[in-house]
Amino acid sequence: MNCKSFLLALIAATASVPVQSRAADPAPHTRITELEYVGYWVRDIEKVRAFYISYLGFEETYDLLFPTGGLQLIVLKVNEDQCLIFFPNPAKILPNGDNQDHFGLVNDNSLALTKELVAKGVKAPPPHKARLGDTTFTIKDPDGRAYEITQFEPDGQLLLHRGKNLPSSRISSRLRTATVMVSNLDASLAFYVGKVGFREVARYGAGDTQEVELKVPDGDGSGITLKPFTVAAGQPAPHAVPDYTLEVPDVAQAVETLNHRADVGGFPKPGPITVGLNGKRQTSLIDPDGTKIVLMEVGR
Repeated sequence: MNCKSFLLALIAATASVPVQSRAADPAPHTRITELEYVGYWVRDIEKVRAFYISYLGFEETYDLLFPTGGLQLIVLKVNEDQCLIFFPNPAKILPNGDNQDHFGLVNDNSLALTKELVAKGVKAPPPHKARLGDTTFTIKDPDGRAYEITQFEPDGQLLLHRGKNLPSSRISSRLRTATVMVSNLDASLAFYVGKVGFREVARYGAGDTQEVELKVPDGDGSGITLKPFTVAAGQPAPHAVPDYTLEVPDVAQAVETLNHRADVGGFPKPGPITVGLNGKRQTSLIDPDGTKIVLMEVGR
């Protein structure tokens, strides 16, 4: 058989072999990689600026105005992918002082992720281009807490501000976790772990008071801590997010730095250094709207 005849025979033999359709391949896993931000309503934006900029050492990265004018929000970068967001509107703060608006999570493919979540029974609207330039959509947990899930875009503000607004004065360069108060721990775990894909990494305490630490599905450390609560008849629910945690390399050095800035600027000094439920040294302070900020030592 000459070469041409061999090739024709090979083509004929393989023509009837079924080819696996690419559509049958499993869809690529979409990743949720980071707790991007915590967002709070605030009473006095200038007090917030003074506290977070002059005291904690962050730098205002950008702001957003309403289409009709007036300040809608300010953003302070913690690192290249994480930030703190504050919305100046005291009317949004609940009578019990709860001022949490929503969280942000980072993902790498918003359209694919919405399909994954919907398939698992999560209400997830189609993603859209937000005014800050990134692609986002919002989901809610069993207690109605909102999470904006963001896919960074080249014309989004965080990518446009790469390499900027990260002064050495900032007290922390990592947002570690936020405490989330939940009315039903089992239902919350079914949502966060079973549907969204968070990873349970630790439990602290026991019984009705235990706290469960979760990490984002595909990241290297940030996440949330679920803390169950019960409410007596006639009593208000606790703050939805009573605290969030920033990492510091040396908590004693952080306290020394803040004490000096407090003396200069008249800010409240951080609390004593204690050991948290996870065995790590920490201190804490309260911002102008009553949110507790925990500074947790890592790497020692």
